Amino acid sequence: NSMVGVAVIAVILYIFGFGGLFMRAVIVAPRFFGDTGFRRRWKFLFIKFRPDVWWWAMLICLKGVLMNIGFTFMKLGISQIYWVMAVLGVYCGLAIIFMPWRHRPANALDIYTNFALIFVCSLLAFYVHGVPEELKEVEETIGGTVIAINMTPLLVAVLLFAGLFYQHTHPNAQNSRVQEIKKLAPAMNGFFNSPEAEMLNFMNKIDEWGRFHIISAMHVVSTEYGGDPLKARLSDGKLKSTSDLSNNSITSSSR
Repeated sequence: NSMVGVAVIAVILYIFGFGGLFMRAVIVAPRFFGDTGFRRRWKFLFIKFRPDVWWWAMLICLKGVLMNIGFTFMKLGISQIYWVMAVLGVYCGLAIIFMPWRHRPANALDIYTNFALIFVCSLLAFYVHGVPEELKEVEETIGGTVIAINMTPLLVAVLLFAGLFYQHTHPNAQNSRVQEIKKLAPAMNGFFNSPEAEMLNFMNKIDEWGRFHIISAMHVVSTEYGGDPLKARLSDGKLKSTSDLSNNSITSSSR
């Protein structure tokens, strides 16, 4: 009871104080992201995430708060475990829908890690009411399984990092990316220059996933190259200004 006052002050300062400050930065980010000072001040909130999911840092903070809140009003151990599993499950579902991290391997690692934690929580439910004598032999197996699952994200992270390192450093991977872009450019020109009726007919007939990816790509092109955002997205408007340099580098590397 003697620490209640300190706890209240800490909650007000860190959760409501800093949390409100960060929330304001997230809300106004699409409007002020073109300002260099704003980007330097708040880039730690946005730099890890895709420009159209710039608010994901607040969701990570919310996940941590919700997971800990459950321990304040739930007394039974099993209910606390189920609460944590529910929060992690909702987070995993949202991560699968939005894929918030800039690199796909980071999304895969985040989703896998949270699924692993859900699996660990399900195994920890074994210890909630104690271990009866007839299940003592199973206890060591479950304990070893929990430890092993907790270590697997490290292995997955190493494998994903190795693949990412290869894609960004190996000449074959870079040349493959250049050739892919060169093959894609004529198709993009033909699509964008086609009559409106033909384009609409194509978009109506294509499958849902194809339509989703085309529309997502159009959001990026419209914002970063055309300067006309179709939906909220963080952009400093500088990608188009470097397009000539990028094209020259692509051409020189392909030679």
